Amino acid sequence: MYSELKSLNDYGANTLSSHVQVEELALNAFITFILSVNDKIFVGLGNGGVQSFPDATELKLANKKDFAARGLPICAAGIPSITSVLVGTDNGELLEIGDGLSTRVSLEKGWIEHIAVSASGAIAYSVNKTCYLLGRDGVLNEIPQPQGTISGLQFNAEGSTLAIARYGGVAIWDVPSAMLTDELEQKGAHMNLSWSPDDRYLVTATLDKEIHCWELSTRNSFRMRGYPSKIRSFCWSADGQHLAAAGADSVTVWPFVNGNPSGKPPYEFGYSFKGTVTAVAAHPSEAIIAAGYDNGTVLIGKYLKGEAIIARVPSGETISALAWSLEGDTVFAGTDTGKFSRIQLKALDF
Repeated sequence: MYSELKSLNDYGANTLSSHVQVEELALNAFITFILSVNDKIFVGLGNGGVQSFPDATELKLANKKDFAARGLPICAAGIPSITSVLVGTDNGELLEIGDGLSTRVSLEKGWIEHIAVSASGAIAYSVNKTCYLLGRDGVLNEIPQPQGTISGLQFNAEGSTLAIARYGGVAIWDVPSAMLTDELEQKGAHMNLSWSPDDRYLVTATLDKEIHCWELSTRNSFRMRGYPSKIRSFCWSADGQHLAAAGADSVTVWPFVNGNPSGKPPYEFGYSFKGTVTAVAAHPSEAIIAAGYDNGTVLIGKYLKGEAIIARVPSGETISALAWSLEGDTVFAGTDTGKFSRIQLKALDF
C-alpha cells in the first residue's frame, strides 16, 4: 500500500517524491505558526518577528517583509477580508499585520495565548483565565473562566457562538449578547478545540492523549483513544466529514460520515521510522492531508486510499507548523530550527 513509505532503513524512505518540488529558506528561529491568507503567507518566529511573503509562488528573500513583533508571537489568526493576521505576543500585545504593523490591544500584563476571528469580524483572545470578546461594534466584553486557564478558542461557522476550552470541558457563549448559553463538562485538561464545519460537533484534545467529541444536538460524547503522544494538532477535511489528528506514527483520520465515528476505525496513512506526527493540515478542496513529523519528515496523503508520498525527507528537526496555499497546490512547512519549506505539488494525481 505504501509504495513510497518503506522503513527508513530503506533507501526509498529517504528519497523525495518525484511529485513535488521543494524550496527552503533558513529563517533562523523557531517557527511558531504559518498562515496562508488569500495566498499571502505569514510566518511567526521565536525571535520576536513575523515575516510576510506577498504570494505563494516563490520564497525569494527580496520578496518578504519583516515586522518586529515586539514580543514572542504565541498565536495568530487570519483575517481574509483584509488579508492580514492578528498576532498575540508574550508581552500582552495584539498586533495586526498586513501591509504594515498596528497594535489593536496592549495589556499591562499577561500574554495573549489564543486568538479566534469570526466570519463576521468579531475577535476573541485570551489571557490566562479571561477571554476578551471584541465585537464588530468595538465593544469589548470580558468573559472570565474561573475553572482554569483558557486552552482554546473558536467561533462556529456563522460567528454567532464562541466555544472556550478550559479545565473540565468547554463553555459555549452567545456572541451578540456575550452570555453563557451552555457548558459541556468533562473532567481533565482540554488543550485545544475545534467546531466541525457544520457546527454539529465540538472536539478537543486532552492531556490524556485522547480526542474528546461532543455531538451537540444530542449532547452525547465519546473519546478517540490510543495515541502514544499528546495530540498537538488536528484538522477537519475539506468536506467536513473527516477529522485528521497528529500524535501517532501514522496519520489517523476519523470518519464522521453518517454520524459520529464511535465504534468505527480511523483511516490511516504513512509512517516514519522512529517518528511521531506533530502537525496536520487539510487540503482546501481535496481528500488530502499534509502531515509533519518530529524528525522533519513531511508526508502528503490521500487518506481514503491509505496512500502517501514523501514531500520532505527526514532531517532531525521537528515540524512545528504546516499550511496549504489557497489554491491547494503548495504546502508550507516550518521547523523548530527555523527551516521554512515551500513544497509544490506538480499534480494532485500522485
